[in-house]
Parts: sequence; structure tokens; C-alpha cells
Amino acid sequence: MNKKSGFTLIELMVVIAIIGILAAIAIPQFSSFRDRAYRSEGYSLGGAMRQEISAYFDTVGTLPENNEALGLPEPSAIRGKYVSSLWVENGAVVLQFDSQIKCGYAGKIFRLVPHISAQYPTGPVVWEWIDPPKEEEQNKK
Repeated sequence: MNKKSGFTLIELMVVIAIIGILAAIAIPQFSSFRDRAYRSEGYSLGGAMRQEISAYFDTVGTLPENNEALGLPEPSAIRGKYVSSLWVENGAVVLQFDSQIKCGYAGKIFRLVPHISAQYPTGPVVWEWIDPPKEEEQNKK
């Protein structure tokens, strides 16, 4: 009697099905983590700029209009691996992602908008991340 060693077709199909299920779970999670990494770079690049804006507000009492008011270089000089430019616009930190990255953020412009409490103007400045409008919303306007 010959003893053949190896896997049966059923065993191989079960393994392939398990790998498919794991991939179906992992790929969307990977996209989510990648998007968070892109946002994280933008948020950290704007960290020093947010501190400068808060200090400017504490000193002057208004929000700065642009990079020049804070003594910062031109927007294209402040960049990262995924962020192509970073600038101040009426007190908000505005960042544009590089158009060459391979995700939904390519070329999009995001804002970090400061919120200052009217009751406690000397309190902490709270920053809100604002996504660009969806393309469907832009087409409606």
C-alpha cells in the first residue's frame, strides 16, 4: 500500500478561505491606519504653528492673518513627507496634502481652526480639525 503525503484539496481550500477572511478584515483597517498617519503628520507639523498662534493671541489679542504676521516662512517652505504646504489664514492653520500620495487625501486642503471661549478669552485655545467639503457638496454649490 502506497502512503501519499500532502494536503487534500479541501484542506487547501479551507486555508485559502481563512486567508481571504483575514485579508478582508485587515485591508480596511490598514487604510484607516494609513489615513490616521497622514493626519497625524499634518497635526504635528502644525503643532509649533498652533503654539505661535496661541502666543500671538495672548500678546496681541487678535488672531494672526498670515505666516508673515508670525514671522514664519512662505507656505511651501513648511512641508513634510505627505504635507506639501502649511500656512496661517485668519488664525487657522491650513495644510495641503501632496497630490502625489496614494489615498483620498491627495491634494486636499484641511484646516485646524482655533476656538476661543467668549467667557474665558484667556483660557486655552481649542483646535478643531475641519475636513474639506465632500465633492458632492461642492458640486451642489
